[in-house]
Amino acid sequence: MDITKKQVIKTIFIANMAVAIVIRAFHDGRVDIADIIDEKGVLNIRIAGVNSQPETAFKFIEMPEEGTNVEICYSPFGFNARSASNQVENLIERCQPEQVNIFSVSIGTQVAQDLDETIYSEATTVVINPFSNRSSLRKGLRVLTPATAILAEIITVPLGCVGFLPVIPAESGQYSAVLWADLLFSAGFYNPDCTGADIAIWSDADELLDKTAFDAQYDDSVVQIVKTNHARIGDQKISMLYQEAIDKAWHELKNLP
Repeated sequence: MDITKKQVIKTIFIANMAVAIVIRAFHDGRVDIADIIDEKGVLNIRIAGVNSQPETAFKFIEMPEEGTNVEICYSPFGFNARSASNQVENLIERCQPEQVNIFSVSIGTQVAQDLDETIYSEATTVVINPFSNRSSLRKGLRVLTPATAILAEIITVPLGCVGFLPVIPAESGQYSAVLWADLLFSAGFYNPDCTGADIAIWSDADELLDKTAFDAQYDDSVVQIVKTNHARIGDQKISMLYQEAIDKAWHELKNLP
């Protein structure tokens, strides 16, 4: 039986989607973490927001405590907050550091607060414009974000392996369509309980997050307010405001009775 051009294209199309599904299932939304063999001192774990990677987000931020900076980087093969948290837990358990400091921006907070309760409670946690769960969003976005996430995930299915290509502009270079879709899906549907934080930084002109939700979620935290929009920490000039807020809050936290 003759094989038509249409049949060949259809076979390639289906195979492309099938391979992508297998890759995503195998990858399971893991993040990229530098291989740290042994670190007994201070670990500064840094997790960026939706549109950035830690190297860019924290480029102009000096850590309050010197130590080994561990960048939790998003992968073009997708994102899953629970999988990322498991990786961070394994890293901490393997290194057995004297102190763990966790710095998270926006949706990166989902990874931080999903850590084992003992690890999270013993670490010093700093959340910056924290996106803890869907209730953190402004009311209109609580409906729009899930709807957009579903549409984005549907679009990535026929893209197949093409969806892994980093072609979408972001602050830290380029993201893949799959990564963007997974981040949106996590924002719209992943709703872990907010576990609070030692330090919480809020932007007074935040256009995405709800202040009432922030106040309720971080009522026991040391809070500092920065006069800027959501998660502008990677901007060289605005980063100075974040640096000042982090330093003030850190000093206050360490001097609590």
